[in-house]
Parts: sequence; C-alpha cells; structure tokens
Amino acid sequence: MNEISDSTECKICKNISEHKLIDKLHTKERLPEEVEELQIIGGYAHDCQIRKCTLCGTYYRYYYDHDSESGVGYGYTDESIKRINPERAQELMNVVIKAYPQLPLEKLRQELDYLRKRRNGGKHGKESNNRIV
Repeated sequence: MNEISDSTECKICKNISEHKLIDKLHTKERLPEEVEELQIIGGYAHDCQIRKCTLCGTYYRYYYDHDSESGVGYGYTDESIKRINPERAQELMNVVIKAYPQLPLEKLRQELDYLRKRRNGGKHGKESNNRIV
C-alpha cells in the first residue's frame, strides 16, 4: 500500500509536481493554481498542513513560512507542496493530533480513521475517496 494514487490522469494533480519549493518573496515563481483546489484535511500551513485531492484521493503536505528578519535582513517567504503516500499522510495526521490536542480537528480525525480502516482491509474504491468534502 505504499503506492501513490495515479495522479497523472487527474485533472488537478497532473499539474502539481512530486515536490516543489519556492521562494515567494524574492522570485516570481509560484505553486500551481491547482494547489488551492486541494482539500485541507488538517494541520497548519506554518507547520504541517495535510491536503487531499477530492478527485483522485492523492495526499499532499503543504508548508508556508514567512520571516521578515525583523527588518534587519532580507527575510523570506517559502511555500512548498509535496505528494505523500497514504501511510505518510497517516503518520503526519497523528503528529498534528498530538501537537494540537486542544483544537477541533474533526475532519483530520475522520480522515485518519478512514486510512486506518482502509489499511486493515476496509473498503477500497473511488466512492470512499470522496466521503469528506
């Protein structure tokens, strides 16, 4: 189950590379517009945000970091997207839940429950990929 969904055929994912890191502050380079179409499952962009394609079920880790260097340096604004397999998504969901137990992370908990059931021989198929929208 280490395979990543076939994102090469997906209308959204085919335009998102396996891993992309950009410096938004000093370059004109940007992540593909399709990144904004991914569903946010949980977490925080400045730490570990898990996103999922609603069409094919592919998981991503999104990261955003801005530092102004308190006016003494150039500062930076980094943004990245990385495609991850379901096992890595599950690991990251557990990390987020442990790091932020006080927050309402119901969508993330539901997705984690889905991955656990799937891993233990639960239902597979496209209909189960779209149960949380």
